[in-house]
Amino acid sequence: MSLQTNLDALKNADDLIQAHWADSKNGWIRMLPNKKVGYVGEKLVHGIIGGTHHTDNSTGYDVESGGMKIEVKTSTLSFTQSNVWTWNQVRPNDPYTHLCFVAIYPDNVRAFNVPKADIPKEVLWPQHGIGGDGGTTTQIKWNQRDGFPDWMARHEIKAEQGAAPEPPDPLRVEILP
Repeated sequence: MSLQTNLDALKNADDLIQAHWADSKNGWIRMLPNKKVGYVGEKLVHGIIGGTHHTDNSTGYDVESGGMKIEVKTSTLSFTQSNVWTWNQVRPNDPYTHLCFVAIYPDNVRAFNVPKADIPKEVLWPQHGIGGDGGTTTQIKWNQRDGFPDWMARHEIKAEQGAAPEPPDPLRVEILP
């Protein structure tokens, strides 16, 4: 098979994946670079939970509210055969007390604010191999579209929880600091 044929097959596979997002309510987020997707997740969690949003990386967490130091990780639903959800750059040694997993579907979003102590060690996969950062950066993968593990599901943020802020003015929303 030629390189071009292989490239064409990859494009067709990507078109299939993108078709799930093309006309969806949340499709716009798939067009953003990863850093901006993460920032949108942080703003979303801050808007629901309230508190202080830390925009620099020096604290080791993104939102501070009610004694919680929350690191936010955002993933969009993948339609590939493996790892439907992947939350990257999870650093277990950082000083957060909670890890908030944001799961963005084409037309829905869910969030789980999990105490750090409730995250099983066996779900942490090395992200950058053995070298690099010494194995301190991990990722969490989950391969079911709707069913989340109990350790996560019992901490789902429900609509009635949180600070219930006014919806942001779309003309004034800042995507990056």
